[in-house]
Amino acid sequence: MNLRLTTLSEVEVEKDSKAWFRSVDARLYFLKGDRKMRSMRMEKVLVSMMRLVLAFTFFSSIGYTQIPPKMNYQGYLTDSGGTPIHGTVTMVFSIYDVSSGGTALWNETQSVVVNQGVYIV
Repeated sequence: MNLRLTTLSEVEVEKDSKAWFRSVDARLYFLKGDRKMRSMRMEKVLVSMMRLVLAFTFFSSIGYTQIPPKMNYQGYLTDSGGTPIHGTVTMVFSIYDVSSGGTALWNETQSVVVNQGVYIV
């Protein structure tokens, strides 16, 4: 028969070590939970920031989507020989309903100053 004699102090040490390991396990579990909570908080913060950026982008672009009240046009005007024209010229500007031919939806006549062939209307 194999008998083992243990003293009271060895039993207490064994109980204390088990309790210590249990407390370490509990702390590790708590830290894992804490990390999970931190990552969830971080995820919520990132999602909120993305929503804020998207909202800012959307609302700031609304002003850029409006149609401008005036249209700028510039060009280079020459005679049939290729010489740039200099002076005041009467020009007719029109907008049509189709790309060639069709009916004029709008037209306007302007006196345009041409300098070295370049004009800006």
